[in-house]
Amino acid sequence: MNNVAYRRVKQNDLQFIRKLFYQVFNRKISTTYYNWAYLDRNYLSFVALANGKIIGHIGFIKKEIFYNEKFHKAFLRHSSFVLKKYRRKKIYTNLCNYAFKK
Repeated sequence: MNNVAYRRVKQNDLQFIRKLFYQVFNRKISTTYYNWAYLDRNYLSFVALANGKIIGHIGFIKKEIFYNEKFHKAFLRHSSFVLKKYRRKKIYTNLCNYAFKK
């Protein structure tokens, strides 16, 4: 789809993301949990938008791993979804690529 935009999550997106989490995963998440998991100065999560509405989400959590006698930062994909109507249109791939660049 050509009219899809990608960007980092903003604070005012949370009410829509929470609603979509329930719709997609049948699980409620709180704003407190979301901020705990994804907020590190900026959100470590990104959205895909079609016509200004969120249709996809990817969130990363930051971990420190001990490898080769040193601590290293690692970003692990924690949750992701694209609404069913928009699947199989490379939106998830493009969202991942956008997030990796940021």
